[in-house]
Amino acid sequence: MMNDVKKEKRMIGPEAKIGLLDGQLVANIASWLRGKDILKLACLSKSINQKYIEDGAVQTIVGYAVMEKHLTAELIMQFANYYTDDTPMLTLPYTDSTFWMYLIERNGFFLVFALPIIRSNKRIVATALRQRGVYLEYARPALKSDREIVLTAVTQDGNALQFAASKLKADREIVLRAIQQCVGALQYSELKSDREIVLTAVERNAYAIELAAPELQSDREILLCAIEEFAGALENASAEVKSDREIVGMLCQKNAKAFEYAAPELQ
Repeated sequence: MMNDVKKEKRMIGPEAKIGLLDGQLVANIASWLRGKDILKLACLSKSINQKYIEDGAVQTIVGYAVMEKHLTAELIMQFANYYTDDTPMLTLPYTDSTFWMYLIERNGFFLVFALPIIRSNKRIVATALRQRGVYLEYARPALKSDREIVLTAVTQDGNALQFAASKLKADREIVLRAIQQCVGALQYSELKSDREIVLTAVERNAYAIELAAPELQSDREILLCAIEEFAGALENASAEVKSDREIVGMLCQKNAKAFEYAAPELQ
């Protein structure tokens, strides 16, 4: 029997196993079919013969697809009302984690409408975060303090750092990962006074110097790193630095426009 199954053309993706109905299988199928119209495929695809239609996993997926279609229509209408007449945001009353894995694999934005118990599910939340890191906003507080979850989020979008627990905004690995993805994430960090962190950000984008702690905006090495691309880096430096002939001279050699931000007595 197993040999016969192997010979059949699969329609549920390379990682799925026909006849094995569990959350991982459903997630694999939903991921494989992301962006595709499942109901249309079920009606038109020649690869889905009666044997597959009778398969438990396929029946489950098609059933979920029907629910997804109705829910999407309902949520679009509800979302429109939310912005026009302050209708409270709808929460979907489903607790079946397999169904939620299907929905989130299809579109991580469904997490917005999930019950707290679903937004506490690490696997489901991680699936959403791999699509868009800023969905961390909708995770429960315990997961916002989960280092693995936050790393997943900031790796996809550094701006997700703003939704992390305070202790993780001071985690060097997490902050570095975030600013490597988006230097603007420095603004959400608790490490704006960390010289290595700031220098890393400025090396990627000179304008990040404006997000650093005041004392580092006057740091000679950081200024020299930023000034070639961003003459205004000198603007927020201390009066002492702006009056230092040697430092200003070095900066102006890299970018003559920096001279306009020097102390009046040097102009």
